Order: sequence, then C-alpha cells, then structure tokens
Amino acid sequence: MNVTLADVIREIKRKVWAGDNLEHDLEDVDLNEIVNESIREIRRYFDETAKVTIPFQRCINLNEQKFKPSSIIKIYKVNGNSVNTDDINVNTDPLYAYQFLIWSNGGTMYNVQDYTYNYGAWSTMNQIRNTLTTELDFEEDKQNNLVYIFTSLNPKAITLEYIPRIEKVEDIQTDRWIDILIQLAVAHTKVEVGRIRTRYTTSNELWGDDAEKMLTEGQEELKALREKLEEEDSVIPPLN
Repeated sequence: MNVTLADVIREIKRKVWAGDNLEHDLEDVDLNEIVNESIREIRRYFDETAKVTIPFQRCINLNEQKFKPSSIIKIYKVNGNSVNTDDINVNTDPLYAYQFLIWSNGGTMYNVQDYTYNYGAWSTMNQIRNTLTTELDFEEDKQNNLVYIFTSLNPKAITLEYIPRIEKVEDIQTDRWIDILIQLAVAHTKVEVGRIRTRYTTSNELWGDDAEKMLTEGQEELKALREKLEEEDSVIPPLN
C-alpha cells in the first residue's frame, strides 16, 4: 500500500509532539506545506528510474504523455520490433535479391546489379552517419518539455528510462525515499516550531520549554541529511 500525505503528517506529529500527547504548534495545513517543501527538496536528489514503452517519434512531446519525467536517462530500441519503413524507399529485400545475383549472370536479372550497388552505397552512408552521431542519442528541451531522438532508422517503438517527477507523497514508491521525506519533514517541522517558541522571551518564568533545543536539533538534522544527500548525489554520474 502506498504511503499517503495523511500517513506522513501522522508520523510527523508522533515524532515532534508524541502524537496528540502535547499541544500542537502547527495546524495540518502548515504540515502539508512543510511536506510539499520537503518534496521539492528531495526532487533534486531523487535517482530511482522507471521505464515506459511508447511509439517512436523523432521529437517526443512529453506534455502529451501520461508519464511525467524529471529527466530522461536512456532510450532503448524495443527488441523484436520491425523497422518502420514508411519514409524509406525499399521495394524488396536487398540481401534476398543479392542471392539471385550470386547464382546467376549479372545481366540476366534486370537492374539487380545496379540495385545492389545502390544498396552498398546506402549502407556505407549509414555507417558514416552512425560514426558522426550515436544511435538513439537524444537531447532534451527542458523549456518546452520535448525530447529529440537521433537514429538512422525508425523503430516502431522505443523504451524510455527516466526519473519520475515527484509532485506528491503518493508518487514515491520505495521505503528509502519515504524515510528520507519523513526525516526532512520532521527536521523542517522542528525548526519551524523552535522559531515559533523562541519568538518571544519571558523573564522570571517558573516553567521553560525546549524551544532552543528543538530549533538546534532540527537545524542539525537538516544539515546532516543534506550533507548525506549531497554526498550520495556526487557519486552518481551526471545525467546525459
């Protein structure tokens, strides 16, 4: 079962206010904003990938797709898919035709020899083109949310490996990143509660609270968690 926003808020309350045993300094709407802030922060480090197979296009408009990628990692040609030859003038299989050329006099097959030479020139051209551009290489237009794919042939379908864009708690599917989200949200909550409680000071008070301690604790937890995420992110090769 996926973890929901309500689950995360309940855990924040348990860790900061021992559930409902202490008076809450923040309302649920405030905790909702803190969770969203934490999601925006982990979006920079989120590195788990997903795959989707879609019909091939040389320019893919990601706004028209059901999946929402933060970044494209790699593109694969689907195994077993034939090539889309709509834009290629191929009337017969050149290798099949070449077998007839081997077993017969070149002059007995009308235009087969010329066709074979043309096919050899076409193959050479493709080999040269492949040395200039990597097959299924791609570029992303982040501003317009487009992906341009470079290929010598047109496969009917391709598989995209991508990092999903995290917009809400339910988009996170693994325990590791749920734990990171909760740790960030708890630390942010402690900092906010600590700042609220230290906004005003009183003298000759009979009772004190843990405002300074909570503020310091939250700041230290945030610093340690961010350093850990930065360190883990630095060992991952840059995308594209």
